[in-house]
Amino acid sequence: MLKGYIDEIFVSVQGEGPMVGTPMLFVRFGGCQAACERCDTPRARTQMSQFVIHGPSPETLLNPVKVADLTARIAPKLRTLPFLAVTGGEPLEQPGFLSLLLTRLSETGRRILLETRGFHHRELAEVLPRVDVISADIKLPSFTGRPVPMEETRAFLEIAKQKTCYVKVVAGPDTGEAEVINVARLVADVGSHIPFIIQPRRDEKPPPPGEAERLLLLAVQLTKLLPDVRLIPQVHSVLGLR
Repeated sequence: MLKGYIDEIFVSVQGEGPMVGTPMLFVRFGGCQAACERCDTPRARTQMSQFVIHGPSPETLLNPVKVADLTARIAPKLRTLPFLAVTGGEPLEQPGFLSLLLTRLSETGRRILLETRGFHHRELAEVLPRVDVISADIKLPSFTGRPVPMEETRAFLEIAKQKTCYVKVVAGPDTGEAEVINVARLVADVGSHIPFIIQPRRDEKPPPPGEAERLLLLAVQLTKLLPDVRLIPQVHSVLGLR
């Protein structure tokens, strides 16, 4: 019986990308090998011994969890929600568990959004039939401290474009324009129809004067490569939601 590691489950609105504001049930997987320097969910990088289902009466359950047990907890919560968002951590680092879970949950008739860093192309191919929308959150060098793995990212996007998908990059004051442009060129080469989202990084300190204008000018510049470029901040944090 396949088991997997979950970090938390909660209801919120999609706070990032073109689906912003859409109510969803979020299932955050535990574990991610990327070790990004600026990870905004650092706890989810580790596979913990417990996970939490948030709500009026929060529950703490043990990891690893069986697909059948997790499905029994999730399916009732999807009755009033249009989307299930699978996020992380990195869900594609548990492909067998993820594939079986999505197969079971597809019986609810709800659409499934997969949020991933856009790297694990072989694992994406395995779960692709059970996913409706793919969010490829490509990590820039200013975020990870390492170059973007362009070959793996290209292979990922070639598979992802078979579904509804979009690319998101998080940019901060220390993000060079060349970092963003290089990824945008790759996306344009794979599929110019893919929406490209620039998300201003949410830091503890307020951004320096002119940062929003800088990112706006960069977004305008990228429209020479891609027809659908958007500058969208993280919204759920503004609303005070998880």
